[in-house]
Amino acid sequence: MTRILDQVRAIPRANLTDEIVERIVELNHRSQAQVGRQAPCERELIQTLSVGRSSLREAIRVLSATGVVRTSAGEGMFVGKGDLSRITHPLTVSLMISDQNQKEIFEARRLIEVELAVLAVDRASEQDIAEIKHRPKRCASTSTTQWSTAGRTLNFT
Repeated sequence: MTRILDQVRAIPRANLTDEIVERIVELNHRSQAQVGRQAPCERELIQTLSVGRSSLREAIRVLSATGVVRTSAGEGMFVGKGDLSRITHPLTVSLMISDQNQKEIFEARRLIEVELAVLAVDRASEQDIAEIKHRPKRCASTSTTQWSTAGRTLNFT
């Protein structure tokens, strides 16, 4: 005879952390929290969300890394101005897809990105082309951080 609990799967820890993150973001949104406003304390969140301290702290680390909250030892947690969607959705998607799916995604990206490059060349102004030509020179003479920032700027403009 099988026990009823043998038929139930444990909740993966990552899902719990994601859920806590979503609930805190939702709380900030519903309360129309202003940047810099103090957020509820850890004890209140543990009681309200019915979660453990380690799970809550893991979620707070995610929120802090993305700037959605700011923590200060002895002072508490404060609402930040970060945008969680930029980091969590691509990360969550990448964790869910298998190696085979990743290969297919890279193949599709290669096709799409080549066509986007062709469109970019066709639509570029003389000023755009001049700017692109000068970027490698600037990147070569800068620090790693500045080089990385220049690369991101090139990709997003």
